[in-house]
Amino acid sequence: MNPQQNVVEFIYYALIVAGVIIIGIAQIMSSLVGSLVGYSFIITGLFFSTGYLLFQLSGNYGILSLLSIMGPFLVILGVIGYYISILTQYKQRITDGNIAGGYYSFSNIFLILVLLECFVFYWSLRDKQFEETHTINKVNSMLLYLLGLFGALSAITTHIILAYYSTDG
Repeated sequence: MNPQQNVVEFIYYALIVAGVIIIGIAQIMSSLVGSLVGYSFIITGLFFSTGYLLFQLSGNYGILSLLSIMGPFLVILGVIGYYISILTQYKQRITDGNIAGGYYSFSNIFLILVLLECFVFYWSLRDKQFEETHTINKVNSMLLYLLGLFGALSAITTHIILAYYSTDG
């Protein structure tokens, strides 16, 4: 590894770790803005890592090959982006406390899935195959897709809870 690569990796790892720490503190303090900031840090770190990986790819790749290489990252980015938009859309309802209790359950499930995705993502980038080819092995790629699917289902459920199951506080 060259020193420049270490600096770039440090930046996106630091953004992801900072996001996780911010979300953890926000969950303890019940802070919606903290959660939004934490998820924004994570999505920024993943966005930088995706751009870096795309920049590192050498050779002629077709659209399908690029999608198979970058797909897990795009799924994670999309799901977290969708979740951020849900929280932003229903910000007033959440801060007023006019939400069903299921919101908190699915919010925690989503957080756990994001943490698992970050963990698998980290170990995928430490794999020998990744260091040689800048591609994630198939098992980790499919695991990231699966976790992304569960994250999407959790985000959609959260959206349904916030949209249709409000309370009067």
